[in-house]
Amino acid sequence: MPVGSTEGIRFGNQVSALGVNPEIEAGPALMGRVLNALGAPIDDGPPPAVTQSLPLDGMVRRPLDRVPIRTPLGTGIRILARF
Repeated sequence: MPVGSTEGIRFGNQVSALGVNPEIEAGPALMGRVLNALGAPIDDGPPPAVTQSLPLDGMVRRPLDRVPIRTPLGTGIRILARF
């Protein structure tokens, strides 16, 4: 089920789940494009020719399956306080 429009849904409306996992269109045609929260392009380009749909959830790796971090990440931010 691709992500659809929320137009017409207002506070107090009754909605129900469809029983399927939400999907979003994906593919090389979306590289470099600007998309809204529903995955629709909002730039002035032509509609992309997408090749597949991917689930919005379920693709996250478990923390224990990830490679452990061995070196700290330096952000370059320092706080200087003068009292």
